[in-house]
Amino acid sequence: MAKAEKKPKVLFTPDELFEMREAEEDQIEEEKKYKMQKPRMRIPRKIAKGDIIRVQVKISHPIRTGLRFTPIGTFVRGRAPFYIRLVEVFYGGELVTKLEPNSATSDDPLLGFHLRADKEAPIRIVFTNHRDDQSEVSRMVKFTAN
Repeated sequence: MAKAEKKPKVLFTPDELFEMREAEEDQIEEEKKYKMQKPRMRIPRKIAKGDIIRVQVKISHPIRTGLRFTPIGTFVRGRAPFYIRLVEVFYGGELVTKLEPNSATSDDPLLGFHLRADKEAPIRIVFTNHRDDQSEVSRMVKFTAN
């Protein structure tokens, strides 16, 4: 006697699938209209030469993996991903670090890092998404008297 074939368990009703597809279509339309926002950067107010300072930068940017959940509970590639692919940090015109986030990064990421303030010069951070749109922010590091 042949064993009966197991049918995959359906996790979503047709109505739920319809709602999920509509939401995905809305996101795709939002992404087409999206223009990169200007990031915001925070550095300490008081900085002495040689201090190690904490730099924080936040950008408003949606992050989408491009994966779609199927009715049987698996993921398939549904569309192109939409995320920040490169963050470059310059201090005094010199590239000091480069980050390569991926689609697992959260929406509107807040990044923080430490930097030795050894000269009065601008910190410039450039964000590039997978469509090669760019946005940047710059702050001048100035030493203060203690």
